[in-house]
Amino acid sequence: SINKTRLIKKIKYADGIILGLQPFNKTIINEAKKLKIIAKFGVGMDNVDIKECRKRKIKINRAVGCNSLSVAEVVISNSINLIRRINENHYLMTKGIWKQINGNDLYEKKFGIIGLGKIGKEVAKRLLPFKCKIYANDIKIDQNFCKRYKIIKSSKNEIFKNCDIISFHTPLTSLTENMINNKSIDLLKRNSILINTARGKIIDLKKINKKIKKKKIKLYLDVYPEEPFKPSKMFDPSKNIFSSHITGTSLEAIERIGMKNISDLYNFLK
Repeated sequence: SINKTRLIKKIKYADGIILGLQPFNKTIINEAKKLKIIAKFGVGMDNVDIKECRKRKIKINRAVGCNSLSVAEVVISNSINLIRRINENHYLMTKGIWKQINGNDLYEKKFGIIGLGKIGKEVAKRLLPFKCKIYANDIKIDQNFCKRYKIIKSSKNEIFKNCDIISFHTPLTSLTENMINNKSIDLLKRNSILINTARGKIIDLKKINKKIKKKKIKLYLDVYPEEPFKPSKMFDPSKNIFSSHITGTSLEAIERIGMKNISDLYNFLK
């Protein structure tokens, strides 16, 4: 990452920039007097003062869709990992304990997708060979896609109550912040799985950690309310899986995003 002083120095005379996860607030934006375009490395805009960019008429181009495949692969792989309890067997083996823990198949399970955008759709496509019953929720849902892939349009609460695995693929808004909270966690099935590769504040980790343990809900988390974060202080590392905000940055995805950013800058500034 790059600190504030260095960032200001880099952007002071720039017409266009490629921006990662660095905070890009009003103070920093006002230091970039010539800035006309931001090419966002990824799609998340949590770190950008969008209102100030609009005020300054700074165009923002996101790298939409460039890492959808990469995120979807990790969602499927960790769904299998957690439901088959491979991670628990691995943990015991690293401790020198030979104990066979049997899990379940992903085959024909109920899978909930909250946010059926580009990533959510790629997840749904990859669930077809497993013959999962797929439930989806979004503000504007693609009816044709749902029909083609036999997806059941559902409310969030229906997904919480019915699904064995729930994966989040929404931006962070007033509607999605703390979506999984001390109240909604009560709706989830015992032994269900929550997967969050979207935005850390979608799950209120501090409020729900006791109920997660009580209901034996398992987690795969790649994003957190604040980063860096130490989830193993809250949740059992032998039962859950954690990663450090890496699902959208496979080597191939980094190349795709970078090429999109460069192309956006070139086409705008040429």
